[in-house]
Amino acid sequence: MKGTFHFEVNRNLIIPIIILASGIFALLTITNLYSFRAKDCSAIVLDKALFQDKTSNTESGSFSVDKIVRFTIPYSVKAYDLLDLNTAALMFRQTQDDSSSLLQTGIYDLAKGSFKDGLLQEERSFEGTIQVSPDGKTMLTSFYGTGKEFGKLYVGDIVHKKNLDILDNVLISKWLPDGQKFVGVDDYLFIYDIATGQRENLYKISDYNLNPSKYSLNLNILNSGDTICLTGNMSQGNSKVILFNLKTKRQKTYRAQGILSFYDSFPIGDNSIAYIGIEKGEYGLFTYDFSSNKLSQLINVPNDQQKFTEFCLSPDNRKIAYSVIGMNGVNQIHVASLNNKQVTDDEIVYQDSKVIQNMMWTKDSSVLYYLQNSADSAILGRILFKNL
Repeated sequence: MKGTFHFEVNRNLIIPIIILASGIFALLTITNLYSFRAKDCSAIVLDKALFQDKTSNTESGSFSVDKIVRFTIPYSVKAYDLLDLNTAALMFRQTQDDSSSLLQTGIYDLAKGSFKDGLLQEERSFEGTIQVSPDGKTMLTSFYGTGKEFGKLYVGDIVHKKNLDILDNVLISKWLPDGQKFVGVDDYLFIYDIATGQRENLYKISDYNLNPSKYSLNLNILNSGDTICLTGNMSQGNSKVILFNLKTKRQKTYRAQGILSFYDSFPIGDNSIAYIGIEKGEYGLFTYDFSSNKLSQLINVPNDQQKFTEFCLSPDNRKIAYSVIGMNGVNQIHVASLNNKQVTDDEIVYQDSKVIQNMMWTKDSSVLYYLQNSADSAILGRILFKNL
């Protein structure tokens, strides 16, 4: 009887234990699945109250913010370009502090938080840039060194995941609007056809290749792709602007006065470029008009209160985004309307203690992206507006 009694007791206990264990296992499975998905899900949507500036009319102004989505990327991102709203070409390294580590590139799915089909290129390099062609099929990746061996330019096929060509010592490059050709600078200003793999030397350049790191070089494309604009600082207060017409094969050289930073210059219309600089003690954003050879100030930033860090012009030439850092260490993104070289409706749309870099508008000029780096990760932010 004892054996039978013990058997019945054990059986009665086992059944509830099994049910309880099954429930715990199911709960743990759901919890682990949630944690796994939460780790992979890199998007965080911010409440407007977290970034709204009390002095900015972001609720009813021209640039009323709908929401900001922040994507966490587990790498230190040096440069990026957009293929679409959720896909970016990234240049990154494992940690921000390790400047000797490899710079790598790949196509990153922001929604999934992972690279698509592995990495594309890698070089042991200090800096670099990445540019996706207008048709989204090809990518220019520049790895910059120092001294005379300035770096390498990879021409990469995104669709077929292969390198089409590697060019040495190219100082800077820029896509033409058709996405089939790009312009570059080494000993020459040249144009390169990715279909044929051939280059055409347009204009001999001897100044920049002697010490390229000091010139703040930039390329812009004007007149819907007909004119190349090469800018660079020759000496303090004396900057050179070279215009080369691809149809006539003629070039013109201009001298712009002022301490200019052409790294982030952008074209405004067909006869002007915008850039950060100092002219006659005034610090801010300027335009240089080729036809009149005159400088005009677009935005004035009090030099003793804020530092102008960078700016980005929308593709439709109607909006400008710029970032400043105040003496209190707060970084702000401003967005303003641009009409006939006049800035209006200037509003603060985002602010944070972390440095803001690499702002970029989408092709339809409706969404603004920005980058913030930390030691071993980065935030790629997406600002969506109610009325754009």
